Amino acid sequence: NPEVIDETKTLEIVKRLNRVVLILK
Repeated sequence: NPEVIDETKTLEIVKRLNRVVLILK
């Protein structure tokens, strides 16, 4: 199911962004 894969990729991107935000704070 392509949608499930897309959701997983989106979650990974969000996690990385959250880490970057934490590091920059």
